[in-house]
Amino acid sequence: GFGGHMRSMLRHCPPKPSQVCGTVGAMGRIKKLALGIGVLAGVSVVIDSRAAAHQARLLRNHFRFPAEETGFSPELVADLPEPVQRYFLHAIAPGTPLARSVRLTISGRMRPRPDAAHLDLTAKETLAPPLGMVWEARTAMGPIPFHIVDCHFQGAGRIEGRVAGLLAVMRGDGIHISRSSRHRVAIEATWVPSTLLPQHGTAWTAVDDDLIRYEITIDGEAIPVMLRIDGEGRVGEATMERYGDVNVPDYQLIPYGYAAVAEAEFGGYTVPSRLVGGWWYGSDDYDEDGASEFIIEDAIY
Repeated sequence: GFGGHMRSMLRHCPPKPSQVCGTVGAMGRIKKLALGIGVLAGVSVVIDSRAAAHQARLLRNHFRFPAEETGFSPELVADLPEPVQRYFLHAIAPGTPLARSVRLTISGRMRPRPDAAHLDLTAKETLAPPLGMVWEARTAMGPIPFHIVDCHFQGAGRIEGRVAGLLAVMRGDGIHISRSSRHRVAIEATWVPSTLLPQHGTAWTAVDDDLIRYEITIDGEAIPVMLRIDGEGRVGEATMERYGDVNVPDYQLIPYGYAAVAEAEFGGYTVPSRLVGGWWYGSDDYDEDGASEFIIEDAIY
């Protein structure tokens, strides 16, 4: 073959020193070029990751608002149906400043897709309903650390995953992602009960004695969420129809929610602190073994 002919030519016609030097020089230039490309690629990855981290910090700061000077009082919910009053009187202690945002510290586990194993994670979330949120999580896929940023800002949702916080290997945005993240903000507003007061435009109804419904408007879309409460006003579960494409061929409204296994008090707010649920919650297609589980370790209002 071609390789045999080349070896024969070199054996019978030894190359001149200048030819050898030329070959070695060419190889050296190729190695330098490859090294230069590698360095540029590495620098590009670092610059891109730093820009993403800077953007996350900006969003984190953007969604941190000081609480209103007004403290919570029963008079603020006196015109609401009794079950809704019961929820608020349990969720917010009298005199507590009305928070506009919260900074959550979270641990838990979730499946990145239905056929995958659970991933343990820790996360920080800054949430300011109805404006948006930024969720910054750390997990690992085997030995590989993986960072995820999920945010909703100025009507647009975006999710990004990076290996070790550097190389972006997953990105999603557009109208479908935006609507899904908008719905996420709506159901997670239960971690900032003060933002759900009727004075802020949230509409409340009582379906029955232990089932209440709120409708929060985000980016012009009125989004309903159902809360099941007990006789003390404690949330037992939250459910909604969330826009997504989990186990379906195209985006659509899908049952979504969680059971509140435990609750905790943070700075005058009593909120669900251990949640088990996810997509298809409450339906025949809900997979209990594949459910996500999150624990609110801390909440700063």
